[in-house]
Amino acid sequence: MARNNMQRKSNRAGGVHSHCTLIVEQLPGFVDQEMLYGMFGRYGEITSLKLTRTGPDCNDAYVSYANKRDAERAVERCNGTKLCGATIYVKLLRPEPSSVGQQQCTIKITRIPPHVTEEELKCAFSAVGVVKSVHKTAHGYAYVNFYNPEDANYAVERYDGSNMFGASNISVKIKMPTTAAPVSIGSPSASTLPSLPDQKAPTLPPAPSTSVTLKVSIQVEKVLNLTIEDLLMALDKYGTITQHSEIKPGTPPYAYINFTTPEEARAACELNGMILKGHYIKIKIVNKEVVNIDIREIPCLPPIGQLLLCLHGSELQDMAVKMAPNKPAIQVSGKASEMGAIERKVQLLIEKVKKVVTKVTKSLPCHHLPSFGTPQIIAMINKIEEDHMVRITVLDTSGKTLNVADVLAEVSLILQANPRGGVAEASHLSSFLHHIPADGDVWFWHEVEKRRYTPYKEETSKKLTEHCLKEPWTPYILDVETGCYKIDFIKMTQTNIVTKYKRDIKYGPPGSAGGPSIPTKPTSKVQAIKVHTLKQPPGQIRIEIQGIHTYLEAAFTNLRDELEKWLIESKLCIEPSHHNTALYTINHYCVEAAEVEMDLVIKGNKEYVAKVIDKVRKVVQKEQSKFLDQTVPDRPNLWTEKAMLAPVDELSFEWRDVVPLLHKTLPDAKVSKLQIIQNDKLLERYASAKKRMSAKNGAQQVNEQYLFYGTADISPEHIYNTTGINQWGSSLRFAVNASYSNTYAYRLGKERCLIVARVLTGRLFYGPPDQMMRHLSKSAHGGTSVGELYDSVTESTQGSVIYVINDHENAYPAYLVTYIV
Repeated sequence: MARNNMQRKSNRAGGVHSHCTLIVEQLPGFVDQEMLYGMFGRYGEITSLKLTRTGPDCNDAYVSYANKRDAERAVERCNGTKLCGATIYVKLLRPEPSSVGQQQCTIKITRIPPHVTEEELKCAFSAVGVVKSVHKTAHGYAYVNFYNPEDANYAVERYDGSNMFGASNISVKIKMPTTAAPVSIGSPSASTLPSLPDQKAPTLPPAPSTSVTLKVSIQVEKVLNLTIEDLLMALDKYGTITQHSEIKPGTPPYAYINFTTPEEARAACELNGMILKGHYIKIKIVNKEVVNIDIREIPCLPPIGQLLLCLHGSELQDMAVKMAPNKPAIQVSGKASEMGAIERKVQLLIEKVKKVVTKVTKSLPCHHLPSFGTPQIIAMINKIEEDHMVRITVLDTSGKTLNVADVLAEVSLILQANPRGGVAEASHLSSFLHHIPADGDVWFWHEVEKRRYTPYKEETSKKLTEHCLKEPWTPYILDVETGCYKIDFIKMTQTNIVTKYKRDIKYGPPGSAGGPSIPTKPTSKVQAIKVHTLKQPPGQIRIEIQGIHTYLEAAFTNLRDELEKWLIESKLCIEPSHHNTALYTINHYCVEAAEVEMDLVIKGNKEYVAKVIDKVRKVVQKEQSKFLDQTVPDRPNLWTEKAMLAPVDELSFEWRDVVPLLHKTLPDAKVSKLQIIQNDKLLERYASAKKRMSAKNGAQQVNEQYLFYGTADISPEHIYNTTGINQWGSSLRFAVNASYSNTYAYRLGKERCLIVARVLTGRLFYGPPDQMMRHLSKSAHGGTSVGELYDSVTESTQGSVIYVINDHENAYPAYLVTYIV
């Protein structure tokens, strides 16, 4: 007690030093003095605080303390930390004082055994005061520097001539200045820094004058295995323990233990630096009396709690307020008799903080959803929440807010369920996928009678978009002249409330209803009716972020960038003629696909993409087998005996197979008629060529495809109504995309005609399709015999894959499509 009185007198004599002022740099523009007092007031008494504007969104601050040690602690604890998501830098405005005062706080220890380390010295002398630094020389002596000269004086009194570290008669002396006259310890001119304050404990009634309290700090690596009973058993032999606290949570955990006399407490300090049940123990004497502390939890979302601690830290420091581990709650501790008042105060501050917190809803593409089924997602989002002081949740299609742990549990369960086909489809995860129109999108309803999608009125479309973005889980009631309808944004349907008749709805860019943007595949004649059906993408994930509005966008950007790191792009190499089938299949899964030249590139979660590609390959192989098993093609379904051209009904499978090929690259084309070409002679020659190619190359190397052919100024009849061997003329170029052949289409007024041919591309050579390339022998490129030619040459030009075949018989004109662009 005498040492503490001397220290207080010395502090009063010293006054406020000029080196007690800090400069705080890189503060966010919205930080005010109240927030700074809350952050820096916990380290000591602030005498002045000034904010200066250094940029449009940046401030600096000058904080002056009444005590130098408080200023140093503020620098140590706050420099490089985050305040409301921004990293701040704190430093002393003026340099450290001269070394004279520091040397008066330094002791010199001689006759130290060689095996003693600096850490052991620090542990031993921490029992008498707070050690600032330790330096051991190679000559058998060491220097220990305290923050307080009284601690150095007390160390000399206690340890000089004692037995320590297995050696006797250790010498401990004050190290006086070597370049200045001696200054007496405790004089007004001496540097009198206050000792480091302990973690705050409740205000207590004064303890008996003879009792002394120890603070026992416990270093924890992973799990705390030490109990208060273990500490009492270890310390009981040193004297009578009058009272004690429970082990309190903290960094590190600590407890207070009260002895009857100072001599007993000092004797118990012998355990300082020892290992007890695997934990490193630090013990020092403090002037505190033990009382029972009550700990309670107040429900509070993480962003609110983090802001509460940031903005009102000085008001809460006596309550030991912190975020509860692994819970959306605030943990407070204090006297049991005062907990009611503490809870009320914290609740009021929580309500005050809520006024500056807002939330925003963002969307992520569906190919990120499988990543929410990986365990690493929790640690990643927790870090983003901590860095930006936000809370991130996921909205399901019912409007319920789910934390990331709940989403992880459900998504991982679905992904591991191994549904039919071996990989979870988007429909299995539909409870997390929302239909979210983009800017400029309009809404369409399916007019089955006219086999098309018709746009809603502009005003109605805007209302549907507004409702879908705000509350997609709630149906929208559309009351118009034709009737009253219920719009379901989850099932994407429009239902007549009176007749209960349902129609499909969709959204997309204006004018996108003319043809399918994504290929569809019928499995029955009923589905074949929907020729122009636009299959809507699976949807997007809705993310809700809550926190300070300034940092919401940064938090979402961080989340999106981290999720992007978990994605891969994998190439699927299949024949372009099978791209429609592949894209239709891919559209059922939570991935993103794009055509890159002759390949498909699939983007998504690594493990999930591998399963999807495997599934798509199986579907394509099954589709190929339909052609490969057909050595001689059957007569078409609509074949007649007399006519050369037979009309194809719009409800037939032939229409459903051919028209989407045209609309894929000519979405605005209106097909007026589709005719099947009937020519027995050409079909027999084509069947024979297919049989020969299958025998030569093997069934897997026939590669039969539907390709487009434009006749330019020549009537298509000269191609299909002939029995000659050169019916295709000099040009044997066939295109995958109708947009390429459209340039060479035969024109009849406003109408245009293209031939859709069945082409045997066989073994391919990738290169420019000139005369030389068509006749290159395979022996020059890995072939098996000299003179064996490639069946076709292919390249990508003008946005389409082009095939040039070397034999007229390898192509058969199957359909004639007439359309208007």
